[in-house]
Amino acid sequence: MMSPAVRARLPLWRYPILDATSLDEAAAVYSQVAPLRLHQMANTGAFCWRINSVELGPLSISAMDNSASIRAKFEGASDALLLCVTLGESAAESSSGRSATPVARGKAGALTLPWQDVGVVSPAGFQALQVRMPHDAVLNAMATLTGSEVREPSFQRRFALDSPLTEPFMRMLLQLLREADQERTQLLAPGERECAAEALLFRFLLSQPQAHASLHAPAQVAEPRYVRRAAEYLDTHGERQVTMAELTRVVGVSARSLQLGFVKHRGHSPLAFVRARRLERARVLLLTSDAADTVSEAARLAGIEHLGRFSVRYRARFGESPRHTLARRWRPISR
Repeated sequence: MMSPAVRARLPLWRYPILDATSLDEAAAVYSQVAPLRLHQMANTGAFCWRINSVELGPLSISAMDNSASIRAKFEGASDALLLCVTLGESAAESSSGRSATPVARGKAGALTLPWQDVGVVSPAGFQALQVRMPHDAVLNAMATLTGSEVREPSFQRRFALDSPLTEPFMRMLLQLLREADQERTQLLAPGERECAAEALLFRFLLSQPQAHASLHAPAQVAEPRYVRRAAEYLDTHGERQVTMAELTRVVGVSARSLQLGFVKHRGHSPLAFVRARRLERARVLLLTSDAADTVSEAARLAGIEHLGRFSVRYRARFGESPRHTLARRWRPISR
């Protein structure tokens, strides 16, 4: 008999797609998302696997549980990133090649990359959330955040739930679960699911250290260390005014050398670099931050003082006004 914990109501209960007592049936249904082989581990009780799933534009979010210990083999034929985090106290393990990643509550989830073979071992009573993010949708979200073409980002297989970077993503994911289970959810309104998916992708990208770093233009390999050091310092202190005198003391070269180095290796002056970074920071705030509910708040948090100039420069950089960007941000009813 299944434990009460396993049969408790799962999130997304309005969207059931599977309640199977057969390994073959469960594998056949799940293989519509990604090719899968399932094996029940010996002497672990009756098999039952439930999945609830909702589509959000290009994304899908699934809640699932199983009543018996199983070993699953995901064959690398998917063009999507699959993120798995646990809902309960039971922990699982995801492995690819010789690398193993724990899936434990409050500690870590596992990210499966496109075209990657992955094995998962989960105990009886394991409850999890899975977010499927097509590769193209992830790249499109990167381009939207930056307003330009982006390079292929690098992702960590361990999704660090104990990192402050992941907290906004997890908060929004749980908000979406609550919203989807409302009797009259706003997600049924035209365009709402696509808007919510874009917002969740933004927060996912900002949760990944390497992808977060690649939101900014990468340093040139041959550029001098003082240019790279100056850029890092300006990024770190972007919310306040940094004088040229302060910057030259930090990097140890003259103002003229620093100006020439920036123009040669970054294509613009340190001042233009700061302006570009603040515009990028403001865009991220407008699209994702709960702390910036107005254009003026986003500008202030990004270190921008002149709102009129900001609007002009922002439109020139991103092809839309700050107000238009803010209007696109998805805001859940359930907080």
